[in-house]
Amino acid sequence: EDADTQFREFVVNTYVTLLEKTTIPDLLVQVTAWILGEYASLCSLDGYAVDDIIDLLADALDRPFEMQSTKGYLLTAIMKLTAQQYDALSTNPQVKDTMTKFRNARSTDLQQRCYEFGALCQPPGGAPLMQEILPYDAFSEEVDTDSSLSFLDGYVQSALAKG
Repeated sequence: EDADTQFREFVVNTYVTLLEKTTIPDLLVQVTAWILGEYASLCSLDGYAVDDIIDLLADALDRPFEMQSTKGYLLTAIMKLTAQQYDALSTNPQVKDTMTKFRNARSTDLQQRCYEFGALCQPPGGAPLMQEILPYDAFSEEVDTDSSLSFLDGYVQSALAKG
């Protein structure tokens, strides 16, 4: 467990430093955004708190990318970090400015992410709802699946009966 945490901290520190560069391939930015969205709180670099990392992610949104989906990764990382530290970050002007700016983006995907974020921040949602939808370290959570798809049995039987 301790080795896992140390490795995650190393990766976060590496990606924070990498994100400062202005020219990075889209896929690397996507991986960076995902990692920072999950684990930015592990950053141990001097001068980098979570709100500083949000600023880095928001600044990266102004860069040109080959794939429009890259900006979606960056927005989602900002949303996840805000959910993780909702009380401290929900009033962050950078978060509000970024979400407001991309509500009017040409990309409907980016618009939708921003409108959904805004809706999640409204009462009665707020921190509990955002933390449920965008949990910390969700990557390691077990997901229950019904591999037999038994919940469809009634539908299948009805369709078979109708021919």
